[in-house]
Amino acid sequence: MAYWEYDPEATVVCSCGWRGPVATTEDSHRWGLDVACAQCSKGLLVIEFPTREETEIAADHNANAAKVLSRVSAIDQRWEKYDQVKLKTASQLPDLPGAAIEIAWDLDGSTGDSRGDVVLRHEGREIWRELGWYECYERFVAVKWPQRGHPLHGWPGPRWHRRRVCPGCQRHVARPGTPHPQ
Repeated sequence: MAYWEYDPEATVVCSCGWRGPVATTEDSHRWGLDVACAQCSKGLLVIEFPTREETEIAADHNANAAKVLSRVSAIDQRWEKYDQVKLKTASQLPDLPGAAIEIAWDLDGSTGDSRGDVVLRHEGREIWRELGWYECYERFVAVKWPQRGHPLHGWPGPRWHRRRVCPGCQRHVARPGTPHPQ
């Protein structure tokens, strides 16, 4: 089924006899949606998220597609900016003193962008900044170990840690057990 033909309010029927609204058992994935029977868990529908071209075609007759299409150009512009500013090689980073290098991977939400920026810090000093993305763990792995366990070319393997956020005040805490920032 094409994404723009999908109606979450439609009723689906399973061979086990269950029938109900699609949205009851809809599960979202990175690639799209799947719908399973609420009674026997049999897969009933698989709907891939649409391409830009599919959205452009559907926008002529589907109000939701037209709404999404209006945001696509802003997303494309963000990707273009990201490709320009992202860390590609170790030579983009400053020389860091010392044999043991520890890099903090931080998220800065003060930029006005809903996703914030990823900030790399060494000894509290910002050494790199690029656009952040929702659940950017894959980018974390790509920057930490870009090719089969090897750090960025010419950059010794640093010790990394992800910063955690205090749920109460939204301030970053470096590691579990670290005193709360005041």
